[in-house]
Amino acid sequence: MIGMKKINYLFILFFLLSLTILANEEELQNNLSEIHQSIITNRGLQQIREQYMFNRTGIAGKSNSNQYFDGLFKLKSGYDNDNKDLNYDYKSKTKGFLMGTTSNYVKYPNLRLGVDYGYIKSYSKFQDDGGSHTKTRSYGLNMFASYNLDKWNFIGKIGYIKSKNILHVANKNDHLTYKNKNFLVGSEFGRYIDIGDNFMTIYPYVGLNYNQYRTKDYGNMKNNLDGIVDNEIGISLYKLFWNNKLFFAGNVYLKHEISERKHIGFANSKIDKVEVGKNTGNFNISLSYFTSPDFSINVRYEGFLNKNYYYDLIGIGISHNF
Repeated sequence: MIGMKKINYLFILFFLLSLTILANEEELQNNLSEIHQSIITNRGLQQIREQYMFNRTGIAGKSNSNQYFDGLFKLKSGYDNDNKDLNYDYKSKTKGFLMGTTSNYVKYPNLRLGVDYGYIKSYSKFQDDGGSHTKTRSYGLNMFASYNLDKWNFIGKIGYIKSKNILHVANKNDHLTYKNKNFLVGSEFGRYIDIGDNFMTIYPYVGLNYNQYRTKDYGNMKNNLDGIVDNEIGISLYKLFWNNKLFFAGNVYLKHEISERKHIGFANSKIDKVEVGKNTGNFNISLSYFTSPDFSINVRYEGFLNKNYYYDLIGIGISHNF
């Protein structure tokens, strides 16, 4: 009889421990795949917008084509996973690269086409007692089409990113692997406004996007799919100076999700939605130095901000016009 009681106690203890592990799976969610998508998309948009300035100042090259390659790194910073009840903060290190090209369409010189690709890898450590952590690897591809009518500009964009997450849960020898798939289609409309004769231009714009966020079911998690519509308003500033050797570009935008997100669903529970696009601000600046009329070295800083976190990174790269 005593032996049976011990067995029952051990079974109850194992059951409670299992529930705790499952809870950890639910708590340790992140929004890095969405942040990675924004990083890759923003770089392609930045380049296709800047083509106007390159053409205007005569440094776009004979074919009005541009290629770039950037290396990304983020040393370390902490941010919240938007779970106020559990409040598991995590710190993240990020590195990767971005590359892309934009070019005029020969028969229609006001039409520009662009494509960009990015690979970003993040390592995140959660601030729990057991040292849970996750590795997130993302591959993203975007395509852009821009049309200028006088100084009015329209951009259409479509993109896809796939992320693989390897989650190591505290007090559990095994690890969980799951995937995020994000799809984006959107548009942007703005106007270039030249200020004086000193090659300074501002570009106010508005945008409308549809994002589809999917997380495949794994472990205790159900298959999650959210279709979100958001709008954005922003402004860019471009300035070429020092005998056309230095080029400054800055951009600020605010994004608001029109539709509401669902909760992330699990077999026996649900947790608060992970927010990245809702009421999010973005700020980025870059400085390019032209070693020759068609080749430049650039440094870029970018930050994302909402009510729960600030996430920033640095990019160093090269760009070539021909």
